Amino acid sequence: MSDQRDGDQRDSDQRDSDRRLHKSLQFGTRSVLIGTAGCALIALVFQRFGATAGVSLVWFLILAAAHVAGNAFGTRQTAQAPRPPRESPGSDPMIRYAPATPLRDQRGFGRRLVIITASAALAGLLLGSAALVLVVPANLAGIVLGSFSAAVLGGFLGFVGGSFVMVATRSFREAAAQERHSVAKSV
Repeated sequence: MSDQRDGDQRDSDQRDSDRRLHKSLQFGTRSVLIGTAGCALIALVFQRFGATAGVSLVWFLILAAAHVAGNAFGTRQTAQAPRPPRESPGSDPMIRYAPATPLRDQRGFGRRLVIITASAALAGLLLGSAALVLVVPANLAGIVLGSFSAAVLGGFLGFVGGSFVMVATRSFREAAAQERHSVAKSV
């Protein structure tokens, strides 16, 4: 009798599992039509603009889908993660925390970083334009697009490099000031 119940339970579990899988593989009419329209648009891009534009579009769509899926997965995992109980810093007298530095504060970009970024974008524009005119035989549209791309890359590199240098110098100054303060205190 017990074997019969175990068999019935396994059959019931299998049917529930099959039902859930079947439900998850079902699409509504709207979803099917949207997917079909998307495939038709991708085919149109391939036919009208060539393989390069089509592959670029497909690659962009794959990256966007991976980004959305990763974000959803990470959000779900974070929500389901077990969290240890928080203890207040004053609950254990043996635990001592270092004082917070001003680097923890968020600050605006500032005028200096805007000037660095704009200067790097201008340098990228000029160098990219010169390289396209002198090195690569390109038409006017290619030169304009290439120059714009070089300006964007130059601005991005200027922003990254400038913000890195600004944070590094700020942290160095704070560390040096802290060191001077601790040496003066010990004397």
